[in-house]
Formats: sequence, structure tokens, C-alpha cells
Amino acid sequence: MSRMHFGIAMRLPLRDLRLSKRNLIYRTGRGRYLFKDAWLRADRKLWPEHRRRCLLNYDLSMAYFRQLSLDEFAAALDRVLATFPQMEPVDDLRLYDGVQGVYMMVLDKHRQVYVGKACGKHGIKHRILRHWRNAVPFDRLLSGEPEESIMPIDAFRALDTTRIYACATSDAGPLEQALVEAVPLAFSLNRTKGGALAGGLHEAIQHRRTRDLLARTGE
Repeated sequence: MSRMHFGIAMRLPLRDLRLSKRNLIYRTGRGRYLFKDAWLRADRKLWPEHRRRCLLNYDLSMAYFRQLSLDEFAAALDRVLATFPQMEPVDDLRLYDGVQGVYMMVLDKHRQVYVGKACGKHGIKHRILRHWRNAVPFDRLLSGEPEESIMPIDAFRALDTTRIYACATSDAGPLEQALVEAVPLAFSLNRTKGGALAGGLHEAIQHRRTRDLLARTGE
């Protein structure tokens, strides 16, 4: 049985369509972690501690989200949408197949927003589906220390996204950057600044965004 979500058939079991502590860290059918870089893959002795740190970040992040005000989140999002009226609500992602532009994924339960852009030929639909379906490599779950790392948008699942806004444009960089800056950091899942990052991962790290997950949770 499938479930329709923004015009897309979701065929995974319901428990796999929302992020949980159980499905945060992806393992293959053979029980192996996924890696992007060599630094962690090469030393198995680091894996248990890294896993502990990832799960700590999950716990701190969820506690942080729960402390955020729903009213303040709604007001902040209303201000962003009023400032950028070109961002239109999306009911059916199929209408954005092959459409270049900027999108906002809203995760109302967690009071979080992610801003992204789609510049390739596949467009906004393809980009958002990749967020929903990608498995985050074990070594990319953290961006800094567990107490400051913003969780990656790809760690969340399809049903965590409750609203989508989009704007079709062939010049997505400036709008994406402006939107990232407009969303208050407390409500943002963007780990780096928006816009063009000519330096790739190196520049993304230079502009890495963090937040104090202990400030609201009182840990």
C-alpha cells in the first residue's frame, strides 16, 4: 500500500517515512555503514564513539526543537513568506519536474525550515525527492560537535516535510542566499550559507553554521 505525499507515492512502511532515533544512522542490508570520506572509514576503532556522538546530537536536537515556540516559528515563517511573495505553496511536486528554482521545505513538528535550490535539468521535484530518499553517510551526520551541529536535512524523512514552497527561476543563487539569511537560525536546518559556493565543500566548511543546542535544553 502506498501513501500520496505532495503528489508522490510513498511506498515505504510508515515507520520509515519519519525520522526516528532508530533510523537515524543508516546501515546497508549487510549491516555496513555508508561513508563519504576516508578519515572515519579507515579507523574502525572510532566508530562506536562517533555513533555515540551522532545519537547525542539527535537527542539534543529533538529536545531543542521541542523548546522552540510554535507561535514564534509561525510568525517568523509568515514574515519570510511576506518578504518573498514569489515563494508559492506546492501541493503537487510533479508540477515541478524539470523546473529550476528555489524551494523551502517546512518541518512543522520540529519548527524547522530548509532552503535549497535546484539548478540541474531534473529540477525541484528531483531535488526534494533526493532529500527524502538519500541516506546520510555516517561521517556526514555531524557538522562539528554534537552540542552545536545542525542535523542534515537528508536525515529527515518524507513525512517530516509538512509544507513546501517554491519559486521557478533560472538564477536561483541570490534568492536562495537571501532566504537562508531571512530564516532565523533557531528555525533553520541549513548548515552553510546559501548561494553559489565556488569553493565546494571547502567553502561550505568555511561558512559552517552552528547553534547552541544546550542553550534552550538546559543540559
